[in-house]
Amino acid sequence: VEGTLSGVLADATVDVLYTVANVLSFTINSGSTDFVAGDTFTFNTTRDPGLGIRDIWIDPANDQLYAATYFDGAQEPHPVGNVYSHAIADATGDFGAAADWVYANDGLPQYDPPDDTSLFPQYVFAADDPINPTQLYIGGAGINFYKALSSGLAAGAPAWKPSKNGLTNLIMARMPILFTDLVTLDVYVNHYLTFDGENFISNADFKFYVEDPLGNPPIAGSTMTVKLCLATQGDCSNVVFLKEYGEEYTSGGTFRDPSDPSTNRPFGLSLGNLDGQKVIFIFEPTCTLPESPGCSGAKQEEAYTF
Repeated sequence: VEGTLSGVLADATVDVLYTVANVLSFTINSGSTDFVAGDTFTFNTTRDPGLGIRDIWIDPANDQLYAATYFDGAQEPHPVGNVYSHAIADATGDFGAAADWVYANDGLPQYDPPDDTSLFPQYVFAADDPINPTQLYIGGAGINFYKALSSGLAAGAPAWKPSKNGLTNLIMARMPILFTDLVTLDVYVNHYLTFDGENFISNADFKFYVEDPLGNPPIAGSTMTVKLCLATQGDCSNVVFLKEYGEEYTSGGTFRDPSDPSTNRPFGLSLGNLDGQKVIFIFEPTCTLPESPGCSGAKQEEAYTF
C-alpha cells in the first residue's frame, strides 16, 4: 500500500481494517478471484484535502486554542468538518513545542448512514464565561447544538453532549384560510327610460352582491353569471357577465365592513334596449360537503323582465 503523501506503508492484511492515521481506514475483502503479481488498483480520497476554518476560540483559563473546520468538495455527498484543539503557552501565547493539533470532537454528531462516519461541520464556539469557562458550546450544520462541561477542558478534550431539545429544522409556514358562511345573492335594479325621438327605451343599472353575512366571497369553484335573452326564450345563452371564483379572500360583490365605505365593492352592470328582454342572475356555488373545501350554499337565480 502506497500513498501519494504517506509513501509506502506496511502491508495491509485481507479482511482486517487497515488505518492510515488521520487519513483514512479501509478493508480489503476476500473475493472469488485471487490477486496475481502485477495487479494494481487506485482509489482517490477527497476527504479534508484543504479544510477551511469556520471559527476559532481561545480558552485562556486552560491555555487551549480550538478550531472548527469545514469542507464541501465537489465529490463529497455532503459538507464535512471537525473540531481540533491545540495547547498554547501560558505567557506568550505561542504553540510552544512542535505538537500537532488533536481531535476535540468526542461526542459530536455523525451523519446517519452506517457507512458514513464523517462529522457534521460545526460553525461557531461560545462559552459561559470567556475568561474562566465552565461550559463550552458549539453549533453547526444539522441543527446541532452541543455543550461540554468543565471536565476535559483543561486538556483540550471536551466531552460534548447534545443540548438541542426544542430545536428543529422543520419549516414553519403560515397559510391564510377563508372561512365563509352560506352565501346569498342580492340584486338591486335602477330601471329608467330614455327617449330616442320616437320611442321610450328601457334601460337598467344593476348592482349586485354575492357574499356571506360577514362580507366574505364564496369559495373557489363557485360562479356568478348574468345572461340576457328574449323574455319569451326559455334558455338563455347570451352571457353578459361571468365571475369564476378562485382561491381569493376578498372579491368584488362584497361589502366587508359597513363602517368602512371603501370596502363596499358591488358588481355593476348597465344594459340598454331592454324592451322584451329578460336578465337572469345565476349564482352556482361550490358544494362538496362533507369533503373540503365545503359548501357556499344552494344555487340561486333572480330574473328581471322588461
